[in-house]
Amino acid sequence: MRTLLSLSLLLATTLSIAQVTPCIDGFAGIYPCDKIDLMSHMTPGQLGSPAGLNDIWGWTDPLDGHEYALVGKRDGTAFVDVTDPQNPVLVGFLPSTTAGENTWRDIKVYADHAFIVSEASGHGMQIYDLNGLRDIAFPPVTIIESAHYNGFSNCHNLAINEETGYAYPIGTNLFSGGPHFINIQDPQNPVLEGSFSDEGYSHDGQVVSYIGPDPDYQGAEIYVGFHGSSPEGFILVDVTVKNDPQFISRTGYDCQDYSHQGWLTPDHRYGILSDELDEGAFGYNTRTRIFNIEDLDNPVMIGNFISSVTSTDHNLYTMGDHAFMSNYTAGLRVVDISGLDDMLASEVAYFDVHPSDNNAGYSGSWSNYPYFASGSIVVTHRTDGLFIVKMQDLLGATAVDPIDTNICPAEVSVAELEKFLFSMTPNPVQDQLLISSLDGKQITQIEILDLTGRKVMNLFLNGAASQQVIDLQSLELGAYLLRVNGITSNTKTFIKN
Repeated sequence: MRTLLSLSLLLATTLSIAQVTPCIDGFAGIYPCDKIDLMSHMTPGQLGSPAGLNDIWGWTDPLDGHEYALVGKRDGTAFVDVTDPQNPVLVGFLPSTTAGENTWRDIKVYADHAFIVSEASGHGMQIYDLNGLRDIAFPPVTIIESAHYNGFSNCHNLAINEETGYAYPIGTNLFSGGPHFINIQDPQNPVLEGSFSDEGYSHDGQVVSYIGPDPDYQGAEIYVGFHGSSPEGFILVDVTVKNDPQFISRTGYDCQDYSHQGWLTPDHRYGILSDELDEGAFGYNTRTRIFNIEDLDNPVMIGNFISSVTSTDHNLYTMGDHAFMSNYTAGLRVVDISGLDDMLASEVAYFDVHPSDNNAGYSGSWSNYPYFASGSIVVTHRTDGLFIVKMQDLLGATAVDPIDTNICPAEVSVAELEKFLFSMTPNPVQDQLLISSLDGKQITQIEILDLTGRKVMNLFLNGAASQQVIDLQSLELGAYLLRVNGITSNTKTFIKN
């Protein structure tokens, strides 16, 4: 069957006569860039449906080396052969378990199987044997899942430790939103072995078999959690024993708003964190937090990498000496992190998939996957589709810029921001949310936004109440932002499950 698929790839090449769009003098076509070339671009419609995109992962066929992008969409998952990056081929599309569209979908891979989750109510976890892609003779086809796990309803994100064969669904309707521990060593027969709920809702995470310098945890399996609006949003837990996980540490950081996602350096000595809401709340340039975690019991935030633009950061991954950051409107940014020991980090390449602006906000790149052996990097744009890019030679590029160590920039000092102190319970919430002023001030307006920044509810309230109950039954499951009295800094996150 591979011969027929190869013929399909050859036909696509012959028909499209695709050309690389090189990055020259700061542009690849209409796209601002530096040292990254555009290999090809596929619109949402070319990926099986007009629905928008979200997360992405990758898989390399161990038999023939073909490279596939596993592209999350609002209505399912597209499987794209990117072996020839100039002529990608949509091989198949796996529809979502649930009808309609949902903003969030996440994909990871273990043992040649894709594991797919979504915030959609009742979605559970789809499992697909990727070896089936090899036998598709006449793409594209509708993919049918190989197995299904219904041990939870909705899920925001998924971590997998490929070394141990465990999946960690995160931000579900169970265990206060904390991670599940699911044995997937037999990929089509997952078994729940434990969970961790002590630190509440987790928005994203990475799980590693620890190789860092801390002697207390050599060889342990460590969960690295990014816990949203928790006061100390960087969490470490030893999850080696699945029925007896051991909390290690929690750490806060400067100008914290919403601890969204992050990744460890390959040597497990540093953690790099994206806060999704701080640029919009405080008005400064993109800040990526850097933690020294050589002592897992006592992580220390050593500073921030500051971008030259004001875009909101989202997903990032590390490989070798570089961090690959999807920063929404600023697109893919590549940062040299080889100088962290000397408090140095520098942006060495970028490809801006969203050329209209670099402002804080939620348009642009959701995520990227930089791990193909070929050097191809696949990047999702939420509305414009899939970009396949490749870096030029970075010979001579090194980390030379000092890491910023300011606690909070003077121009956005938290003390100078107008604050309205309030609480909201319960969180996570099902139907009704109680909002209470903590200093007796009136609540006159309540706004609810989804994480794209789209306003889904706007209530103007009469009277002088310092407490308000709002009905959320009409909202879809997922994470939302709540703003009181129209003040940007008065924003908190809640989860509806």
